[in-house]
Amino acid sequence: MLVLFASDLHGKTVFYDQMLDLIRAEAPSLVLLGGDLLPKSGRGEELYQAQTRFIKQDLYGFLKGVRRGHPSIDIGMMLGNDDLLSVREALSPLADEGLFYLMNRGEWVTASGWHVVGFDLIPETPFRLKDLERRDSQEDSIRYPSVDAIRSKERGCKRVDTQEWFLSQATLSEELAHLAPTGDPERTIFVSHTPPWDTPLDITVDGEHVGSKAVRSYIEKNQPLISFHGHIHESFTMSGTYATQIGNTVCFNPGQIHFPTLDAVLVDTMNPMRSRRHTAESSCLSREGFDLLKAPFLGE
Repeated sequence: MLVLFASDLHGKTVFYDQMLDLIRAEAPSLVLLGGDLLPKSGRGEELYQAQTRFIKQDLYGFLKGVRRGHPSIDIGMMLGNDDLLSVREALSPLADEGLFYLMNRGEWVTASGWHVVGFDLIPETPFRLKDLERRDSQEDSIRYPSVDAIRSKERGCKRVDTQEWFLSQATLSEELAHLAPTGDPERTIFVSHTPPWDTPLDITVDGEHVGSKAVRSYIEKNQPLISFHGHIHESFTMSGTYATQIGNTVCFNPGQIHFPTLDAVLVDTMNPMRSRRHTAESSCLSREGFDLLKAPFLGE
């Protein structure tokens, strides 16, 4: 089975246009989008409106375009840490129409019998929006207690106390313990917005490993055939690779650093490591890609 994966499109229609072109040219059986799919500019209700409008117009148009040419294709998507959780109400009609499956924290069995396990949470960051941020484990201290933290509400964002937020939420380790075990690892794909810790896939522009130890432990324990990740746009540039292996699991983070060229990966499940193809020719970042990386999440 041919799988197409990308993450961190951040509402850039040029990326979605390239995704559609890839689908038409390559005819993958499964398309997976690993979070941070919506615009992140604007504040409060303005941001909510921008993300909702993108879902109803641009994302809907993309999904309908896919379905016109490939009516039987499986499409899975998740929100990321820059996407407001409050926009899920706008996603529901698209999911109900059968245009895609929303991968939150659970297992999805595709029409072709593949098990896709989704996980949208990430470890704490210095950024403002905390909807999907948690401590990695109970032993972790709060790294950025002075952040002016916010979470999404019905039509915008509201401030939260950083300490109270993290102490009141289950950790990544606790949430992963509730995920369905990979009963058939050879037919299981794990999609986590955050990459596993201490790998070539989680290195920031500062050279720091910021992935999740809990996600790495989950992969080590369950050994799905493939795991796909995003979140750290520049890891491909920093490490020079977008693929690694943890035990029997082949792990990918294609990054998103070559704007206006899409960073995506095509993988054949018959031999994931050898069959992999990246849509960008090298790990060298573009100036526009670096500017996208630096763009702040404004929130409220």
